[in-house]
Amino acid sequence: MSREWHQPGLVDGDGRPIEVLPPAPATGRGLLVTAFGADPAPSGIDDAPGIRAAMDAAQGGDTVVLPEGTYDLRSSDPRDVSANVLLRSGVDLRGAGPGRTVLVSHFDGEPGSVVLLGKGVEDVVVRDLTVTSAYEGPLGTNPDDDKAGGGPMFGILIAGVQGAPSDKVLVENVHVERFQRHGISLKATQQVIVRGCAVADATGVGSGGAGYGIVVEGSPGQRDVQASTDSRYNVISDNMLDGEHLRHAILLQFPTHNNLIADNVIAGSLLDAIDLHGEAEYLNEVRGNTVTGGLHAAIGLGNSGGAINHHGASSDGNWIHHNKLIANAVGISVILGTPNTVIEANRIVADPGSLVGIELDDAPGTVVRDNVLVATGSFAPFRVDGKAVKIPGNEVR
Repeated sequence: MSREWHQPGLVDGDGRPIEVLPPAPATGRGLLVTAFGADPAPSGIDDAPGIRAAMDAAQGGDTVVLPEGTYDLRSSDPRDVSANVLLRSGVDLRGAGPGRTVLVSHFDGEPGSVVLLGKGVEDVVVRDLTVTSAYEGPLGTNPDDDKAGGGPMFGILIAGVQGAPSDKVLVENVHVERFQRHGISLKATQQVIVRGCAVADATGVGSGGAGYGIVVEGSPGQRDVQASTDSRYNVISDNMLDGEHLRHAILLQFPTHNNLIADNVIAGSLLDAIDLHGEAEYLNEVRGNTVTGGLHAAIGLGNSGGAINHHGASSDGNWIHHNKLIANAVGISVILGTPNTVIEANRIVADPGSLVGIELDDAPGTVVRDNVLVATGSFAPFRVDGKAVKIPGNEVR
C-alpha cells in the first residue's frame, strides 16, 4: 500500500475499494444490567455502577442489555472520571430502542465529560437507546454566545489511545440530545459506522467546538497516513439531524480522509450544515445527503474561524456529488484556497431567501459539472470570487 491516497471515498492507497462492514453479531451471553443493580425506574438512584458492573462482567462476544426504562448516570467511572460508562472491546451495548431505553447523564459542564466513552476499542456495537442529560436550561441558539451550555460535553465519544485507533465500531439507532460540544464524536478512528441515528438539541453553539452533531476528526497538523492518529474509512450514513440547535450538523476536521458521508437528512443548521472545517480534510466523499433550510451553506469546504486551531482551507480532492440541497442560504461553498474539489450531479433548489447555489472563493482546480440548479428571485446560481458567472456543463432552471 502506498503512503499517500489519491482517490476519494472508501478506497485504499492503491485505489482498491474498501468495504466497511459492521462488527459481527454478538454470539455470547446477554447480561441484563438489572441483575447488577441498575434500576430502570426513574427513581433518582445512581444506575451507572450497575451498568459498569455488567460491562466488567462481560467477556468478548457478550452483550450488555439495558431493558426498557430510564437510567440515571450520576457518577463517573473510577478508571476515567471523564466518563459515565466505558465501552469495552468485543462487548456490545444494547437498549430496547430510542425513547424506550434512556440514559440520563448528570454531568453538567465538566471539561471533557462524556456519557459513553470508547478509547482504543474494537468490535463494539452500541444500539437502540437514547443518550441525554438532566440539563433543563435553554438550548443553544446564538453562535456568538460562548458561555451558553450545560450537560455533558460529549454524548458518545469513540477515540484512539496510546498509539492505537478505535476500529470496527457500529453506533446504530441511537438518539443523542442535550450535550454541549459533540453529539457523536469519532477521533482517530478507522472503520467506524454511525448510521440510523438522530442528533439534536445542543445546549451551546458558540465557537470553540460547541454544538456539533456528528464529528469525524484526525489530529491537528498530522497528515502522516501511517500514524496511529490517522482517521479514515469511517461511514456516517442514514442519520437524521435537526439543526435548529446545532452549530454544524456533520463536521469533518483536521486531516481526516477517505471517509463517506452519505444519505443523511439534515433540517437546518445555524452555520454550514455539512462542514469540512478548514483544517486539511482531504479525499472525503459527500454524497446523497438531503439538506434543507440551512442558514449558511448546506455543504461548506474551508472555514474562516478558529480561536484555538486556526481554520483555513480544507485540503485536496474532496468529492461532493448527488446531494439534494433545498432552500439553504448557500448550496455549496468552497473558500480560502481549498483545492481540487469535485462538485457534480448535485440538485440545488432555491427559495426566496436563498443567495447562491455554488460559491467559489479562492478555490483552485475546483471542477463543477452536471449540477442542476433551480433559481428564484435574486438567487445567483454561481458566484466565483464574488462575481456572478455562468459555468458551462451545468443546468440552470
